Amino acid sequence: MFGGLNGQIANNELWQLDLSPSPHWTQLAPAGTPPSPRYGHSLVYDTTRDRVLVFGGANGAGVPNGETWSLNLSGPMAWTQVHPTGTAPGPLYAHNAIYDPLRDRMVVYGGYNGNESGSAYALNLASASPNWLVLHPNGALPLPRLAAVGIYYPIADRFVVSGGNAYSVPPGGDTWALSWGDTPTPTLLSFVDCEAASDHVRLRWQASDAADLHATVERSRDGSGWTRVGVPLIEGTSLLVYEDRDVTAGRSWYRLAYEDGSLQRYTDPVSVLVPAGVPLALVGVRPNPATAGSAIEFHLPDTRPTQLELVDVRGRLIWSLEIGSLGAGAHSVPLFQRGALGAGVYWVRLIRPEIALTRKTVLMAP
Repeated sequence: MFGGLNGQIANNELWQLDLSPSPHWTQLAPAGTPPSPRYGHSLVYDTTRDRVLVFGGANGAGVPNGETWSLNLSGPMAWTQVHPTGTAPGPLYAHNAIYDPLRDRMVVYGGYNGNESGSAYALNLASASPNWLVLHPNGALPLPRLAAVGIYYPIADRFVVSGGNAYSVPPGGDTWALSWGDTPTPTLLSFVDCEAASDHVRLRWQASDAADLHATVERSRDGSGWTRVGVPLIEGTSLLVYEDRDVTAGRSWYRLAYEDGSLQRYTDPVSVLVPAGVPLALVGVRPNPATAGSAIEFHLPDTRPTQLELVDVRGRLIWSLEIGSLGAGAHSVPLFQRGALGAGVYWVRLIRPEIALTRKTVLMAP
């Protein structure tokens, strides 16, 4: 951990958190001249060279800088300032940065330089002299922002940025992904919400180019193995909606799969807890023996067609009622559905194509 702000005082301290055998902090003192005290900088780990790169940041007065520093972790730990060529981002803080291991570069997005920034830059590290390059993504662009959360998602090989703030607009809760290709293309990929019941799961995603994604939905029962389960429907111009009717109680994971040129991309998995279903049950008439105020109580596990019938002791149908539309849960309906009933023995039947449940009730004379 390097630098930070305590009140209005920035520092340039370097600390290490050892996790074994018991977590404890240790302050480090590398060789070389360290970067000046700062906060709001970015810090990435260059896996190729086993070093940390620090970019930008601001002093305690909020004045940003555009410096790049390297902290060597192999051999004696030492600070070195890097002087890249090219078109640099300039003084910047509260930005995001990642190390892109496949292209050996650091990518910087957003931040504040007197105004909110929506620009993206890449620092090429492969050459003997590192150089900055301005990126010009295609498609819809995120609003300029600072203090967002940014990560490199290695499975899908993309830079994901979420949330953040701007002085001119309220904090955002949107999520954007910058995908690479010959030209990087940002795609707004925001999971909106889900509805989970014992008989279905309904999920919604928002995508800036929903009609062009050609997405499919994949499901995992264990969080590792994935199976294609269907194609989402498009609602409006930006919503992808999928309803899964083949569900089981417990936790499942869902994600969208889509093609980006020749590459297969995936959204981050969404964890959904499917509640246990209510078993089909005919509780019976309560109270029993029955009176004019009695009701028939029953449980439904889902919305499939279900008939509730009342027949007399001779087997004659008194009334029939479709109840499947009531949905999963515990329900009750009045015993008296078709006017007065004479005293005697009656049978209540709950009928589905695969099963019929029966309960007896006695109606007492008033």
